[in-house]
Amino acid sequence: MNGSEERLRDALHHVGDIVQPGDVPPPPFPAKRRRVFARPMTMGAVVAATVVAISGVAVGGNALLDRTAGESSAQNAAASGEQRLSVFLCAKTSSKWACKAKDATEQQRQDIERRLRALPGVRRVDYVSRTAAYRSFKKEFDDDKNFPFRVTPANISPFFQVRVEGTVDVKAMKAKVESVPGVDTVIVVPRKAGA
Repeated sequence: MNGSEERLRDALHHVGDIVQPGDVPPPPFPAKRRRVFARPMTMGAVVAATVVAISGVAVGGNALLDRTAGESSAQNAAASGEQRLSVFLCAKTSSKWACKAKDATEQQRQDIERRLRALPGVRRVDYVSRTAAYRSFKKEFDDDKNFPFRVTPANISPFFQVRVEGTVDVKAMKAKVESVPGVDTVIVVPRKAGA
């Protein structure tokens, strides 16, 4: 140790012997503010929240698809023993590596639709454009002040709503469809209780 270090050590020892814990007031830290987001959301989280929100719209039967005789599409599916898949296409905001942060091409969209229609047990395939999905999303969540971010049409992926016979293994179908180029996410829409 050099002379300065020795003098500092002696001074700290001397102060340590004199000052007691009660002699020092607590530091004046500012009051803790509760932050909504401790860390910025990643684009992947934004996409995931959007996918969940859109599938929630479909599950709730408030999607713009298949309204017949005043009954919601979810009730029709439950009554007929159908199952549903939502097949979301790649978008610039997709977190899936295979999407390469690009929108699915028109050729990919057509190929996905053709493949979906060719699967055994598929009863109906409806395409929901980005604009239609955004309108439905806005209608469902526009008044929700707890929604954490501002959604734009660019945040919403177009998707296919697929109605499948109740006897089909939708999990196997999901696995098959997820590997198709241009597909971001496939969600098996859960059946309502009692269906």
